[in-house]
Amino acid sequence: METTKLYRPVNKAELDLIQETNWKKFPPRLPEQPIFYPVTNQEYASQITREWNLPTYKNGFVTEFELSKKYLSKYKVEKVGLEHHTELWVPAEELEEFNSEIIDSINVVEAYHINPKNQFVYVRDTFKVRDANVIAFNFINKSSNFEITENSMIGDYELKKYFDLPRKVKENGELDLEYFVVMMKDKHEVNPIELNKIYLLIHEITSK
Repeated sequence: METTKLYRPVNKAELDLIQETNWKKFPPRLPEQPIFYPVTNQEYASQITREWNLPTYKNGFVTEFELSKKYLSKYKVEKVGLEHHTELWVPAEELEEFNSEIIDSINVVEAYHINPKNQFVYVRDTFKVRDANVIAFNFINKSSNFEITENSMIGDYELKKYFDLPRKVKENGELDLEYFVVMMKDKHEVNPIELNKIYLLIHEITSK
């Protein structure tokens, strides 16, 4: 089956609603929003996120998802500005059907926050080491020299209460700055950090 990737800029509130569907659906449109506008390329989605969502909502995300070319052939690609300003116009009443045609899941490929001291992380994995819960998470959209400080949080959990484990090392010997691992100091039967959840992680940037 031939598929096509589409992109959709969203804010944190919309992203939370997507997460509630287990990354399967976009939320219904509001009464004053008769059209759902997925865009056809990441460049355009990034531009909308940086120029509209970021100043308006103080945060912004670019999501990526796939549908079959056969299904999407019912929609005309609309050019609304420059050459790469292309999108589909999906009537609000067809959004539920559109959601059902999404293959696998909706993924976050970029994230922005108006305050450079704040970074979004995506909890990618949880596992056990020596009977201790371990959380692996990575930063979205940027490399990071992240260090655990008094202000470092994942959700309601202070990372100062965790052990900082060594970063992964890439094949070329460099540290993987987009990947971070912490281990809980206290034993938990069930890891309280939710897998595949996006968090706003507070990072205190200290000046040298």
